[in-house]
Amino acid sequence: MKVPVNIIIPQGNGYQIKLGAGSNPIAMYLNTTGSNGNPPSPHLMTYPTSYPDPALYPGSSPVVEFVSNNAQSFNAYYSPDAFPGYFDWKIRSGAVCERVPVTATMYCPNCVGATKPDGAALTTPAPCKGAGSNITLVASGGSGTTLVWYDNQAAVTPIGTGTPLTIPAADIATIYYARWESPGCNSDFVTVSVTPSIPPTTAVAGPDQNFCNYTTTTLAAVAPTPVVGNAFWNIISGQGAITDASLKNSGVTGLGVGDFKIEWVITSGTCPDSRDTIIIHRDTLSRPIIQGLAFDTCSSTAGLLYKTAVDHSPVTTYSWASTGTLSLSAQSANMITVDVGASGGKLIVSEVYGFCSMYDSVFITITPPISAAFAGDDKGICLNATVLDADILQRGIGTWTVSSGTGIFADIHDPQTAVTGLTTGANTFTWTVTGCGGPLSDDVIITAGQASSLVADLQTPSDVLCINTQRTLTATATGGSGDYTYSYTNSDLQAIASTAQSSVTVTPNKLKMTYYVVVTDKVQTGCASNVDSVVVISVDHQDLEPVNLITPNEDGINDAFMINYKTSEAPLAGTVFEVYNSWGNRVFRSENYDNKWSGAHAADGVYYIYLKSGCGGAEYKGWLQILSKK
Repeated sequence: MKVPVNIIIPQGNGYQIKLGAGSNPIAMYLNTTGSNGNPPSPHLMTYPTSYPDPALYPGSSPVVEFVSNNAQSFNAYYSPDAFPGYFDWKIRSGAVCERVPVTATMYCPNCVGATKPDGAALTTPAPCKGAGSNITLVASGGSGTTLVWYDNQAAVTPIGTGTPLTIPAADIATIYYARWESPGCNSDFVTVSVTPSIPPTTAVAGPDQNFCNYTTTTLAAVAPTPVVGNAFWNIISGQGAITDASLKNSGVTGLGVGDFKIEWVITSGTCPDSRDTIIIHRDTLSRPIIQGLAFDTCSSTAGLLYKTAVDHSPVTTYSWASTGTLSLSAQSANMITVDVGASGGKLIVSEVYGFCSMYDSVFITITPPISAAFAGDDKGICLNATVLDADILQRGIGTWTVSSGTGIFADIHDPQTAVTGLTTGANTFTWTVTGCGGPLSDDVIITAGQASSLVADLQTPSDVLCINTQRTLTATATGGSGDYTYSYTNSDLQAIASTAQSSVTVTPNKLKMTYYVVVTDKVQTGCASNVDSVVVISVDHQDLEPVNLITPNEDGINDAFMINYKTSEAPLAGTVFEVYNSWGNRVFRSENYDNKWSGAHAADGVYYIYLKSGCGGAEYKGWLQILSKK
């Protein structure tokens, strides 16, 4: 049989009553001696006289029944080793594992020799785990013989006495108990809890950073997960702004020139902070610009001087290099002397300051030899002004000068410049080309003030066409250089064309129209021909006077059908001619009749004809007889 016991002890928790072989833990309830250092006092243990209780469970039979608390009576029935204790129970029925509820109550008189302290406290900072530091505990108020401290409520082994009490700090959270103790009586406890801080994670701020010109960057602190403590960035010195101090990879803006010193700090309670420092260094430097008099020069040119636009020496350091056939000499800080050699190359300058390295490069190329100088062909002109005709240069610079005579150039460097103020007679002008391989020159002689030898002849058209019909006029010219411009106008003072072609197409809009032509010499400036003219006659209609008999026998008389046989005028363009037989079948048709139909595909006989003039639209309907056809 097992006997569970509930114990109610007014003085507090932590007591245990145990039934076990060879032990007698509940002897304090026998009222023969005091317990916990206190004098003897009455005790009481209550329990049912039988279990289950017939009053609660009517009709049931008790399983366990109390007999007495006489040890001799108990031992008379049971072996002390089998069931130790001072209570005599009798098993009526049931199994030995039945449980009986028992309530034990201990009564103690008030303790008057020791009074409870008013409170306890920690007067030193909370310890850091693993630091091996000491803590100081104090208690105030209360009275007794000795103020005793324990690190657990069981109060078995004291850790010290008195106040203040300095002891090594524990590495775990601990509740410390303090009470006044006197002979035969102890006060209640007061407590103080001490929780040590956990050391912070080791701070690793990441590598130092060095920049040229950049004003922003990203930090790279190492922060394992989880981080013990509170981590943040702290500015020590220098110019810059941290975007979010709580982020290990925060951005940094506004970096100034020089060092920006910051630290990654991790704090945890009272433990020492973990700190790591980095330096972000920024230098600034502008890009050098190479300047010089020539980047395109002649082969083998020596002693060309080049330099950077701004000289930062001696704060910065310059170095020069080259490719190709360039040869460098006589360097002085930001300046260099260059011999270009046969094919030139690339000139390079590097400028270094702190962590900045900037460079510039230019190509020095070789200019090909200049073009040959040709001032143009000698020529005569009818005026005292002309346009020169030197070859357009591919390379080099040309310049006009007057070698003899007179002349004023509009642009001395234009190979085809205008020149005025020439002296009557010969004027010599020199065209000089400078550049690699130069200078080269050539002369041209312009003979001014000569008489024009040009003659123009405008040929008269031999035909008469309907008004508003296009026709071609052709002029011929003799004399001069042979390079002409033909300028055509009409009697209405309209400019028709100015062309190098001798022929022009006109459309007369009147029955009588006069056309004029003047020929000018392109080479012999100012030389022009006479004005020649022609009169072009047009008609606005044509009378139809056809024959009514043809004898197509090839004797040369009336062999073909003729329109306007009385005047022998050919029909104008667009004249329509149709022939029908007696059955109404068309045997011939032409929309641009030319007076040449000789009765082809038609037998002798009488035919009906239809005519419509190509000029004016006059119509004719009649008959035609074909005879003597071989």
